[in-house]
Amino acid sequence: MNIRRRPERGSVWRIAPPLTVSAAEIDLAMTIFDQALSESKDLLAKRSAAVATQAQRAA
Repeated sequence: MNIRRRPERGSVWRIAPPLTVSAAEIDLAMTIFDQALSESKDLLAKRSAAVATQAQRAA
């Protein structure tokens, strides 16, 4: 699978799957993609909470 980030387009990612792909491969790709998004969301939530805690301590 070809996944590229286009810097000139900000946060846009281009996802180009192969021309021949099985249903099982699509399922696996979506599982991996979902896991990556979930992990990113969790990481961002932790960072946001840490920044909020630091801001409260500074106030």
